[in-house]
Amino acid sequence: IRDRITVNKNAVCEPPGDGNNAAASWICFLGDFTGGELVFEDGTEISEPRTWHRVKANQLLHWNKPITSGTKYSVILYQRACKPGLRCLKSRKDPCDPSPSCPPP
Repeated sequence: IRDRITVNKNAVCEPPGDGNNAAASWICFLGDFTGGELVFEDGTEISEPRTWHRVKANQLLHWNKPITSGTKYSVILYQRACKPGLRCLKSRKDPCDPSPSCPPP
């Protein structure tokens, strides 16, 4: 289950890593563009449009190369990890409950 969706337009990002993601993410590129490859620290590059790619963005640093022409949209599906002091609830849309009575992680 992925509980978050992000849509980016012409995003070019520095290496962030997504340490707050709980699992692998799914990403799909849309639009008429060149460049903008998604690059991972292990050397993997993803650029094929209109295809869902499963990526371990929570485990590897990653960034985008510059978009050289056109407009690129990225649709990312991911699951946010609960932060320490928060409890995951399967019955809510938001998986993290900010209740102060949460058990330790």
